[in-house]
Amino acid sequence: MIAYRITCLANGKIYIGITKLTAEQRLAAHWRDSRSPSKAKDRRPLLIAMRKYPREAWVTETIATAQAWEELCEIEKRLIAEHQANNWRRGYNVTTGGEGAPGVKKPQHAKDAISRALKGRKKSPEHIAKMLASKAGWRKTPEQIERSAVFHRGRKRSDESVARMSNAQREYQQRCLRGEVSRPPSSKIDTRRDAAIAEAYFYERSYERAGAKFGIKGPAAWHATQRAIGRLIENLETISPLYEGITITGPVHPYWLDLAV
Repeated sequence: MIAYRITCLANGKIYIGITKLTAEQRLAAHWRDSRSPSKAKDRRPLLIAMRKYPREAWVTETIATAQAWEELCEIEKRLIAEHQANNWRRGYNVTTGGEGAPGVKKPQHAKDAISRALKGRKKSPEHIAKMLASKAGWRKTPEQIERSAVFHRGRKRSDESVARMSNAQREYQQRCLRGEVSRPPSSKIDTRRDAAIAEAYFYERSYERAGAKFGIKGPAAWHATQRAIGRLIENLETISPLYEGITITGPVHPYWLDLAV
């Protein structure tokens, strides 16, 4: 793997890049791109210049090598900085080097165009199946988990963000109660079961046994029961008509006595 430099003899400007090919092969690829009809609208400075000057005006050379791609990315950053290749007066680079496009910011109109193009697009069943297959058995490494933890540690959401999240969750719960949307499959209980699962807990005196009545096991049983109880207490006056016909048996908490009326 190498870092290469392309020089335009007509004006002395340079371009620095990295590749697993040879420098000559990479120059030839850039030249083909500049002549490709599919890239006729590509406005990268190097390709624009290659359309302006003849093939004889371009030379290339290898200026560094590396065994690892990550090391090569760091070398590219250093070389671009040293040669000021991303200064339009000196070179054709548009980024500071490395993977991705560091240093390049999309204008708002470009972001809006991307947003419009993606809105409403749905993945096909085949696409979804391929995505699931590619992630099968995948687990984060301890290093990835630690990096994520370090990034988020100490970060606090703003009051506005917390308020938006709270309002959105409250509105979603109300829409669920009105039957406008269905609950996530993970909850495994519907609105009418809230009363039943909560009553089952008070009767059985066990999250595990209460959850087992609805096929919910382990920690999910505890969470399901807590959600059921919390929703009933919070919305008792609003949603009590939904529970007409629910039979309450055994020793129950006073909150549920009104539902038996």
